[in-house]
Amino acid sequence: MKTIAVIGGGWYGCHIALSLKQKGQYYVTLYEAQSDIFHGCSGKFGIRLHAGPHYPRSKKTRESCQNHFYNFHDTYSDLLIKHEYSVYGLGIEDVDECPSKVTESQFKLVCKECDQYQEIDIKEWNYQHLISAFTVYEPSIAVGKRLREKFKKYLKQADVNLICNYKVQKIEKINNNKLQINTEHIFDHVINCTYYQDLTIDSILPFNIEVVYQPSLALYYEDNEKSYKDDAFSFIIMDGWFPCIMPHDDHIEGEEITKRKYIMTHGKYTIMGSFETYDEAVDCKNKLNDSFVEKTIKPLFEKDMNKYWPTFKNRFKYLGWISTIATKVKTEKEFRSALTWEKDGMIYVLSGKINNIFDAEQEVFSLLKLENILKWGGYNYVKDGELDRSINEVTEKPQHNVRNTSELQVYNELCSQHKHN
Repeated sequence: MKTIAVIGGGWYGCHIALSLKQKGQYYVTLYEAQSDIFHGCSGKFGIRLHAGPHYPRSKKTRESCQNHFYNFHDTYSDLLIKHEYSVYGLGIEDVDECPSKVTESQFKLVCKECDQYQEIDIKEWNYQHLISAFTVYEPSIAVGKRLREKFKKYLKQADVNLICNYKVQKIEKINNNKLQINTEHIFDHVINCTYYQDLTIDSILPFNIEVVYQPSLALYYEDNEKSYKDDAFSFIIMDGWFPCIMPHDDHIEGEEITKRKYIMTHGKYTIMGSFETYDEAVDCKNKLNDSFVEKTIKPLFEKDMNKYWPTFKNRFKYLGWISTIATKVKTEKEFRSALTWEKDGMIYVLSGKINNIFDAEQEVFSLLKLENILKWGGYNYVKDGELDRSINEVTEKPQHNVRNTSELQVYNELCSQHKHN
């Protein structure tokens, strides 16, 4: 059997390593630079099994989420967090006093694509400053300790060779087109699942796609009204610089817990900056500290959430904050699905939404088998794969002077405002 190295122990790396080993055709080694798997964005931020409304302007992202919604739902059912309700609201004006980027009729049509879609009465639900709101079926997914323990069990059962605390620093081709890692381990194939943050060999991506690296933060809260035994909820406001709140469930089986934790993000204040290189993003992330977050960011988050949901103020207790670095494709419609391609013997997976792990899995397998391959320059990609299907969206760059999350520079702006004040 051929040997495969998968680099990166987030959702994409772990799922692809597991699925390839389960096919029975490969020996698979999964390398993770941190002390354990799921220590990056996959295991820190609240994750929902996206039904689609979070991306009302990107039809391709919604379609890819919906195509594999129930595939994920059935495959990883023991990692799902049941919701009492999942609400999507259309905001009147965001924090910059700009209207939502989609109209009421557009938003309604997007929400109607989802299972269990139902319009709700804004006043009865104690929401304010919304045009409309809908409930849809959209559970959350476990993170942190719970996710790590479950997935290590899956990997062990499948006999995936998991190696943590191992930094892959160099990959080179040797005889017979095999690939050598760190001059000591030899594989037939290598799959880079590092969120395009490491071992990148080209500044030019297929079709001149551009990415930015974004240091991002979120705030933790504890629900003082409902117990952990009560079902969770999510409240997402669209489409612009609005706040969102969703469950953050990292408890493990047998652990005593009484109150449920939530995580709050924001369309503007979560993203601290947008940079051309990963190292620049790391430098910005390293400047974040308790004083800046709690004196500058936290009041902005909470003021905005209280504006749309006044119940928040007295119901939730602040616990702390977390940060990570996200990689984002620069597009006009905020495309967020996964893209997969091969260059010089290495397969790259640029992560998208969690539903898209199955697209990436299928495309990786096609690239390994050299089936349905298209070419662009020195790149190989899959016919009818996500890159092929979405080429028009992923190559449509943001318009000048139009707000786009890939151009946010919030940390510098807030620091500048503080100096002037």
